[in-house]
Amino acid sequence: MFVELIHASLMESRYNLTSFNNDYPPREPYFEYANHSIKIDEDLKNNDTFVDPWEHKTAIGNLALIVDGKAKELLEEYPVRVEQSGLSRYWGDIAFIEIEDIKKNKKNH
Repeated sequence: MFVELIHASLMESRYNLTSFNNDYPPREPYFEYANHSIKIDEDLKNNDTFVDPWEHKTAIGNLALIVDGKAKELLEEYPVRVEQSGLSRYWGDIAFIEIEDIKKNKKNH
């Protein structure tokens, strides 16, 4: 616990984090930022669903992170909350965040 507090304090002193996910309704899985397009493509494997431990209707699918039209990452067999919309479909595990290094005055997306 103490180590976590030190780590959190160091992170807060070095970085500003800005989340672009706190919108209501939830942000769509497409974002344009600094002349780049970022998109989450979703491919549900089939129509089979189940109810997860939090009582959300869930299906399994493959997710692709597309940046400027090119696939950068693939998450295979990922749980998708099918009754949710936007980024909420992905359990809060996928986020659009800007990171600013305070000491270097540099932003990363």
